[in-house]
Amino acid sequence: MIWIDNQSDMSGGLFLEGTLKADATESAGPATAAGFVISEAADSSTAILLGVGSPAQREPCIGSLNGTDDGTFSFVVNEVTVKSCATVNGVENGKVHGFRLLVFRGAFELYIDDLLMQTHRCQRGGNKAGFIAENAEVTLGNLKVYNLSLSEG
Repeated sequence: MIWIDNQSDMSGGLFLEGTLKADATESAGPATAAGFVISEAADSSTAILLGVGSPAQREPCIGSLNGTDDGTFSFVVNEVTVKSCATVNGVENGKVHGFRLLVFRGAFELYIDDLLMQTHRCQRGGNKAGFIAENAEVTLGNLKVYNLSLSEG
């Protein structure tokens, strides 16, 4: 997991865009994923894990990523997008994909290649966002980060 630097205030929201390329590692098992993390508290985050591979193999998960006493993390799945849904269900192995992540008012929207992947809730109070990978090498490019100043309403 890696956090984006220089995010001092996400209270009004965040807009993150760029490109993502995920390559499954040689030792990759059935759980190969790349995705995004949105902090909620000191040791708690929302994670969006996009399956890496062919569309028939991928099931993206959204869940809670929590720190443990031994310095590792536990992931609790809150929602799975099944393979037959009419939405983006992950990323193709070795292909460059564009992404946009919009975090605002206790929710996020994730777009992959200009298609809506998911809208979901996340807890307010975090002050950073980042990237996560499992059994994959991920290359990021053209990253742009904007802190938003949305008024309550």
